[in-house]
Amino acid sequence: MNFAKNVGEALEVTDTNNYYAFGMNHIGGMKSLLGGYQNYKYNGKELQENGMYDYGARMYMPDIGRWGVVDPLLEKYRRHSPDNYAVNNPIMFIDPDGRDIKFGDNVYSYEKNRDYSKIKNEFDRNTYEALDYLYSTGALNVTIGEGEGAKTVNIMDEMINDKKNTFTINEQTKSGEKNEYDPNTKSVKFNPKEAVRFRKDGAKSTLEEGNIGYNSPSSRLGHEVIHGYNHLFDSKYGERRRNDYSTKSEKSIFTPDGANLRFKNEEEEFTTTNLGNQMNKALTEDQRTNYGIIPYPVGSVKSIKEVKPPTTPTP
Repeated sequence: MNFAKNVGEALEVTDTNNYYAFGMNHIGGMKSLLGGYQNYKYNGKELQENGMYDYGARMYMPDIGRWGVVDPLLEKYRRHSPDNYAVNNPIMFIDPDGRDIKFGDNVYSYEKNRDYSKIKNEFDRNTYEALDYLYSTGALNVTIGEGEGAKTVNIMDEMINDKKNTFTINEQTKSGEKNEYDPNTKSVKFNPKEAVRFRKDGAKSTLEEGNIGYNSPSSRLGHEVIHGYNHLFDSKYGERRRNDYSTKSEKSIFTPDGANLRFKNEEEEFTTTNLGNQMNKALTEDQRTNYGIIPYPVGSVKSIKEVKPPTTPTP
């Protein structure tokens, strides 16, 4: 079931689905009994009028568990039929678009219950875990725009389907530094060992109860992936990035001790307070209203619990 708050702030059912393993909906055929009808269903894909799901690279037929065309990467999977969905095992695997997800030198695809202990490189292991988390939660399925012009986008799938550009995730090796997206190299720096804390309301003191928020390393990676998506797919990215806030007093966000936590430009504000907060809501993490963050060490990519450095015993 999908839920949303109505005008009275009460939860109501917006859509109901009950799937067989390969995606066939067995509640009222392809329609809900409770709530309204929503197009985005199995694995967050859009259901077409012909009963197929649009996966980007291919159309999928859930009634027979097969693609409409063969796998474009069929030479890599010779032991499996090129028409099979998720190597014929939808309980363990998800094929997000009929192609591969690529980051850095790795080929990524979502795998339920992935054994991370088999990934020897620590950064690769942490990055796989963060991407799995973002994908499995649907955190990067966001709504862009408002009203009739609004559209729902699966950012990870859009990045995967892009045949012209390669989005690279590199390790941020400097502690306490910001993760950042570089449009010149289409790459992001990611520190999987640091979360961030921040003021939920920049104009209030950190001593005020409930005013400190936290975001995990996975949330921080998702934030930079959104920047990458905006750069590669949104024609307004350059305009927002050039809209510098450094001289705009109306954009100032002053703390009680006089520090200015304003965003550096419109792109940062849009990514953080709009798309980024949609992601944080899906991750059940705190939402941000300003640009002030303080990185701190944590034990895993999904954690916000601070890890204290070991103390050196006194001789």
